[in-house]
Amino acid sequence: MIEKFSFYYTNDLHSQFSNWSQVATFMKQKKHFHAKKKESCWLFDIGDHVDRVHPIAEAFMGRQTYNF
Repeated sequence: MIEKFSFYYTNDLHSQFSNWSQVATFMKQKKHFHAKKKESCWLFDIGDHVDRVHPIAEAFMGRQTYNF
């Protein structure tokens, strides 16, 4: 039996939050899509996600404040 699994990742966002709602929606949709099909799905942030340049990131001191 062959097992299917998928990887989705973000990389080098550098506090560019203008499209964040679309990125989060895409990741949530993929997670639910694979869960319904009982397939493995891995979501990663590879790095440079928050660089404390944007006022929102500065307010949270660079900590993650989201959940997929």
